[in-house]
Order: sequence, then structure tokens, then C-alpha cells
Amino acid sequence: MLKHTVHSITFLPRAVLLLGSVAFMLSSCSKVTVAGQHGQDSSAIIFTDVAAKSVVTGPSDIGSFSVWGWRTDNSSATPTPAEVFSATEVSRTGTSWTYEGTRYWMPENTYDFYALYPDTATLTAEDRNGHKAAESAAYDADGTLTVTGFDSTSGHDLMTASNTGLSCTNPPQSVAFTFSHELALVSFYIQRGGLWEAEDDIKVSVELSPISLKGKMIHNAEASLSSWSELSASSLHESEIMLTAETPGEFIFNNTEEDALLMIPQNIESVVLSVTYSSLKQEEQIRSVSITSTTVLEWEAGKQYRYTMTVQPNAIVFDDLKADEWGETSSGGAIPVE
Repeated sequence: MLKHTVHSITFLPRAVLLLGSVAFMLSSCSKVTVAGQHGQDSSAIIFTDVAAKSVVTGPSDIGSFSVWGWRTDNSSATPTPAEVFSATEVSRTGTSWTYEGTRYWMPENTYDFYALYPDTATLTAEDRNGHKAAESAAYDADGTLTVTGFDSTSGHDLMTASNTGLSCTNPPQSVAFTFSHELALVSFYIQRGGLWEAEDDIKVSVELSPISLKGKMIHNAEASLSSWSELSASSLHESEIMLTAETPGEFIFNNTEEDALLMIPQNIESVVLSVTYSSLKQEEQIRSVSITSTTVLEWEAGKQYRYTMTVQPNAIVFDDLKADEWGETSSGGAIPVE
């Protein structure tokens, strides 16, 4: 009788703080590479060096992610994918990553793995106000991820990854993921300038409209393409920002600790930023401007966009858009606001 060696599947990555052995690469913050690495158990499949929190900037930012996996028996006359993982949470435990239950490498099988950050439990959990980051999130066996009812005001950095066509080796190989951002990082900064008197505090309210804050994402892992639908027009408001001589500037519309919005990629040609401001010595004034520029007509996944406004006594100067890969910077000219 033939005997086959069956290798167990475990998630046991090294701690990301062991930088000497980390194979983490970040050419820009639009992609986060999770490198495979053999652990102490040579028969284990491992996931290592994962990174993310609300805004992903480095290899120590992640706490957990979800994995889906299927295997196909190549010796079968009618190969059919069999489920191995289904939204299985992989979480950091001390210096390693673990999941519940043991899976096994099977000989003559090919494996496809897919991952999502944050994990589905985090995405679908209600906050104290009863809101969810998403209604549901799941991959199909063909590598299609569907995220329904995603709310970009939740502040989560939505990321996807896949590694397919793997097979049992001796020792079995580890699984490497490269996570890609599915959202755009957008920030607005408002500051006082011009000939304001030191004691003249400025009260400012801001509205951004129409903007899509919720939607449905379908991600095709094989093509590395994502599409959004079920978008609806909404508005963002920030009221009664106080700009003083001591605190002359402030970020607005923040939904993350990084002073930025994590936004659904979308066309922004019709989006208008309206600023209402007044002071003790100035009557209320309203200024509005389209946030599009001659080169940027939409927010793209994995890109960052920063807008800066300067409130003057009788005008607002709206700096031109700065659009880069996450982690990079550039400068722009000034546009007067009508």
C-alpha cells in the first residue's frame, strides 16, 4: 500500500519586530508585502510579516487578517476546489501568528489562498453607535471578493491579497502575500493667513458635497482589479473649527488617527468644497470651489491626496492638489477661490 505524507498547515510567522529576519518590502505604501518564511516546524505553511492598522505605513501595524483557501486534487478525473479556509482569522499571538484548528497539505493538490484586511469580524462588528464598516465580506473559490455595504467613514484601511497555484513541497512552502490598498488617502488642511489681527479668532465650517461614502466592492484577484457600485451621493460636514493665533491650522474631515480620510475611489469632477467663516470683526463669508484639478479628476486606490486652504480676511487661497503614492510628497501652486 502506498503511503502519503500529509503535512499540517499552520500559520506561525516570525514576529515583525525581528527586523533582521523580516522580508518585508514597501516600495510605496500602496502595497504591503507579506513574505513567506519557514518556521521551526518544517512541515508548516506560514504567513509572516503582515502589516496594517487604520492607515498602513509599516510592518508593525496589523493585528489580524482573514484567509480563504481552496485545494484542487489534480489526480481526480474531475478536479473540483475543496474549501480549506473560510474567513479564518489569523491573529498575532506574542511573537507568532495563529489560527483555530489545524489544516493539512495534501499531496497532488494545488492550493489557492486569498486574504483580506481587516478581518471580517472587525469589518462586520457594530461599534457603540450600531454602525458597521461593512455588512459582509467574502471570497469565492474563483478569487472574487465581494464587500457589501462598506462605509468609508469607519476609518479602516481596506486591503486585499492573494497567492495561488501553490502545492505541497518537501518541506512545504510558506505562503507570501502582497496586500494592496483598495482605498484612497485624502486629507484637507485649513489654516489662517493674511492680515488677521492676533486677537481676531476665526470660526469656520466646511462642507464637502456630493461625495460617495458607502458602496459595494467586487475585487477580482486574478486580474488584480476592483470595481465599486451602489454608490450614493452624500455630504461631509465639519463645523465650528476655531483658528486662532495660537492654533492657526487644523485638519478637517478626519476619520483616522493619521489626519486623513480613507475614501472609496471615485470620480470627483462634481465635488465642491464650501467654506463658511466669520470673526468678531468680519461678517460671515462663504467660499466654494471644485476640488478637481487639471490633472486629477478622480481619487484612485493606493494614492494619497492633500488639499490645503488658507483663510484670509477677504478671501481664501486654495492650494493646488498634491497627489502621490502613499508616503511620498509633492507641491502645487495656489488657486484663488471665487
